[in-house]
Amino acid sequence: MTIYALSSGPGIAGVAVVRISGPDTEKILKTLIKGKFPEPRKATLKKIYNIKDNILIDENNFLSAFKRIISTQKKIVIIPHRNPDGAALGSALALKHFLEAKKHKVNIVSPNDYPTFLKWLPGESDIIKFSKTPSIARDKINNAELIFGLDFNSLSRIQDLSEIVNKSKVDKIMLDHHESPEFFANLN
Repeated sequence: MTIYALSSGPGIAGVAVVRISGPDTEKILKTLIKGKFPEPRKATLKKIYNIKDNILIDENNFLSAFKRIISTQKKIVIIPHRNPDGAALGSALALKHFLEAKKHKVNIVSPNDYPTFLKWLPGESDIIKFSKTPSIARDKINNAELIFGLDFNSLSRIQDLSEIVNKSKVDKIMLDHHESPEFFANLN
């Protein structure tokens, strides 16, 4: 028996993790992908083609939508989860620097403060902490043209900010890796 397992969540996503195992794995992969055959037991990024008509599946995927959304200059807010760790803050700051290089105006609004050992991160001093300056944080979110939810899968993970984000009518993009996401964003 050959087993197919989709390991990523439902909805529009930038990457789908598909595991295939069993005696027909090679035959199936040769039908679905083009080019070099991936090494066994090694994560590999490949485009997948429809076996019926050989057309690329999901050409209008997450990355295409992402590029379209950020193609014009915007006021953007990036929000990591409450009690952000190094992964959440590092990702938020990296995304901020990327978007600023694309000429966007970007603010990071953290639900609360974080450990001092993370204060060395480049750009950390510009992070707005809702728990310390709620009116400034609220103003940035309410005036944003795009909101990124970073490293959380449910609005409950940003606690006091959840209602503000939920009420916002602007595009929202969720960048996350956790299971069972709550689809609060336009793009996940």
